[in-house]
Amino acid sequence: MNKNRNPMLDFIKGIACICVVFIHVTFPDRFGLILKNICGYAVPLFFVIAGYYAGGGQEQVVKRRLYKILKILLFAYIVFFCIECIEQLRNNNIVTWLHSIVSIKAFIKFFVFCTIDFAIPLWYLIAQSETYIFWYIIVKFKLEKKMLKVMPLLFVLQVILRTTCETINCNWFWKINFVTGSLTWFLLGYYIYNIEIEKIKKIENRVLVFCGMIGMMIACIPILFSLKVNFSSIGYIPYATAIFLFAIKNGGYSISQKMEYLGEKLSLWVYIFHVPMSIVISHVCSKIFKVDIKSTLFSWCFPIITVVVVVIFSYLFEKTIQKVKGL
Repeated sequence: MNKNRNPMLDFIKGIACICVVFIHVTFPDRFGLILKNICGYAVPLFFVIAGYYAGGGQEQVVKRRLYKILKILLFAYIVFFCIECIEQLRNNNIVTWLHSIVSIKAFIKFFVFCTIDFAIPLWYLIAQSETYIFWYIIVKFKLEKKMLKVMPLLFVLQVILRTTCETINCNWFWKINFVTGSLTWFLLGYYIYNIEIEKIKKIENRVLVFCGMIGMMIACIPILFSLKVNFSSIGYIPYATAIFLFAIKNGGYSISQKMEYLGEKLSLWVYIFHVPMSIVISHVCSKIFKVDIKSTLFSWCFPIITVVVVVIFSYLFEKTIQKVKGL
């Protein structure tokens, strides 16, 4: 399977990274809840992409990607840590907070539930790191095919866990671990990697669009109809899969070079910086411009402002990195 990057996948990654922003910086009322579920395919999609590009069974490739994701995780942790330090200093709570983040409970949350209380969005990088560590062992002992056999079971466990947790409204970290939260989708990406491209191209676009729409509808039904059982996670399986297959099938098509650039070069920075930037924007608007951040108008504008600011910031950050590398 040819794993060269394609414009369509980069375009979809660009849209997906914006969707991640809307998951954490939400619009108000019911619209925000529905849009959050519509955007819920984004993180699974990135895990699928990681599994797809880790295909080939090469230990060095997996090791290189692991080192890269660990460096990114460390950088992101420092960013969130500094912001939280400032907040805790303002509240005169820095000592108590520092003790809490080095507790046994904090370490268990980190390694088992991929959770950092002051940096919740980083669960993706933690889960991805643990997945690469696990996958390196799998590749080393050539157990890839055996892992594919348990993939359906992992999806079943994922649906049961997420549906239960989201239905009874338990703390979100209970449904997050690298096995069901990341590895499941990673294996799906690896499975697709092993499918001949000709077979994927035989699937009609309208079939993929239909499957994606059905998945999106299933993901939104519990919110639309206020159902007691939240089974949105079921919908994300056909939803994210159809979108990824669509990108692979139509990889040669280019829709928007700017969005493709966003997906290829900036999506990771948007992911890391969108929450910190939303905090900065909120403080600037309330403290400097005296904006009522609790107003209805600001609530509707805030997610859009955050997207615009974080994309611009990510662009400048990427350009700065490239200039530093060129020195």
